[in-house]
Amino acid sequence: MNREAPVNGARRPRPARALVATWASGGNLPPLLAVAELLSASGFVVQLLTSSATRTAAAERAFPTAPYPTAPDPVESVPFEAIAAELSRRAAGLEVARDVLDLVREASADVLVADCMLPAALAAGEAAGVPTTSIVHFPYALARAVMTQRGGAWTTDRASLDDTRRALGLGPTAGNVAAWGITRAPARYAPALVRPAGRAAAACRPRRSARRP
Repeated sequence: MNREAPVNGARRPRPARALVATWASGGNLPPLLAVAELLSASGFVVQLLTSSATRTAAAERAFPTAPYPTAPDPVESVPFEAIAAELSRRAAGLEVARDVLDLVREASADVLVADCMLPAALAAGEAAGVPTTSIVHFPYALARAVMTQRGGAWTTDRASLDDTRRALGLGPTAGNVAAWGITRAPARYAPALVRPAGRAAAACRPRRSARRP
């Protein structure tokens, strides 16, 4: 997915560009930073979309960052469990989606990487038509088992996400698992499978899980 850029009258492929959308810190952030580092080491030009909760850690690794222009920062002064519903609503909301979509287009990103708990960003990638990877930072089988056995979309506010998707011109989610992961099949994402620059569509290629609950 490299595009060519003129250099001294000639043209050569430009490095593929990756946008990594972060929002919350805690256990959500280290896997995203690790993927960003792997992409950068593979030749990608990497930019991070950051909130106040993630900007310092991104800057410490010398990644260029961009703030969310309109989406509110996550509230981190209160335990997640105490305000889970509100944080889930924001993470699935239109403000996050529009900010991500705008930056994907502005940066001419070839691939988007986002936290599995930031479904609005995943919807934005779908709306932009760019290859999008959801980074699952805990055992996928556990999440799937909870949703399959107990119902619900776990950390995703499905109603808010469907509203966001409609506003982006997308159809509603097909089910709870799809709403949570925006995947067509259960998968565990393996950042180590990052391909060399020029293969943005293959970056963070999903690896099928050998066992399904």
